[in-house]
Amino acid sequence: MDGDTMTDLLALVERCENAMGPNRELGDEILLACGWYLETIHAEDDGVAVSKMFWVSPSGVRSHERLDPTASINAALTLIPEGWTAWELRSRAALTHFAAELSRLDGRGNENHVHGYGATPALTFSAAALRARAAK
Repeated sequence: MDGDTMTDLLALVERCENAMGPNRELGDEILLACGWYLETIHAEDDGVAVSKMFWVSPSGVRSHERLDPTASINAALTLIPEGWTAWELRSRAALTHFAAELSRLDGRGNENHVHGYGATPALTFSAAALRARAAK
């Protein structure tokens, strides 16, 4: 991974950790940074031109649903890169935010950790998943 990509991912981490709640624009930027893209299909329906937009995952799966990893824990969890299998979410009652930790084993059997913080669980997992991607 080049330095610019890592810097871009870490800038998105900072935005996740500073966001106060779901943000569709931030969610779209996160998906794009993680290899998702938008695809438009043009067709005709009873002689009327119709355009449909889909989010396409890095593995090529089309989604009719507009995913938002800043609003949905499930969407955020899909961003965790392969190999980062263990995760934990904690609530910080006194600080009104959440903390998440992801871990993986490296080639020598050492455990590596990354973390994320956020106002909501979805933002927290998004931040942690982006940090894991930057750590590749």
